[in-house]
Formats: sequence, structure tokens, C-alpha cells
Amino acid sequence: QYQKVKDFVMKFGGNEIPGFEIQKIHRNEHFGSYEKYFHTLKDKTAQHEYGLFHGPGEVGFQKIVTEGRGFDDDFRSMTFAAYGRGHYFALDFRLADFFADGKSQHEPKKTRRVLLCRV
Repeated sequence: QYQKVKDFVMKFGGNEIPGFEIQKIHRNEHFGSYEKYFHTLKDKTAQHEYGLFHGPGEVGFQKIVTEGRGFDDDFRSMTFAAYGRGHYFALDFRLADFFADGKSQHEPKKTRRVLLCRV
């Protein structure tokens, strides 16, 4: 699966970022939530699931992944909320990369975390 994720990231903008390289891919899945989700999908005739990127920044990453809170509404950002409070996802990796650090220029030696989410 590592190669599939890497190919997806590169196809949707990663290859456009000078000096960009993937340092690590970590799968983070809450099995109970996924199992419940999967069972609701099997009753549907068409599945509309997309892989979208989310750049939560360091604090958001800690809450979503490390603390295991997921996309908790308590820490939705209003900083860049063009459409109101919420969690924003992008098909273009470069946009998530921007929000992961809040800078328009990629710094080659700086590590940022971007989530690839099933939406």
C-alpha cells in the first residue's frame, strides 16, 4: 500500500513541489468506526468515496492522530474558513501542504504532516 499512497500523492500535486519527498507513511484507522462505516456502505448500490488531503498543522495532527480524537468539532479552525467553520479537504496535495504549515513556499528540510483521508 505504500507505493499506492506514494503514487496518489505524486499524481495529485506532490510532484509539483520542489524538494518534496515522503519520509514516512503511517496508517491510522479506528477499526470500530471503519467497521460500522463499511457495513453501511455494503447496503448501497454505488459507493462515492474519495481520497482527499487534509493539512491539519502540528496541533491538529496531535489531536486527530496522536490523541485519537479524530475530526473533533472542538478544534475546527476559523483562520482560513472561507465557507464557515468546518474541516476542509483538498484533492490537490499542494493545498493541504500549504495548510499543514501555513506557508506558500515549501521548505525542503522542514517536515510537515498531511493526512490522506477517505471522504
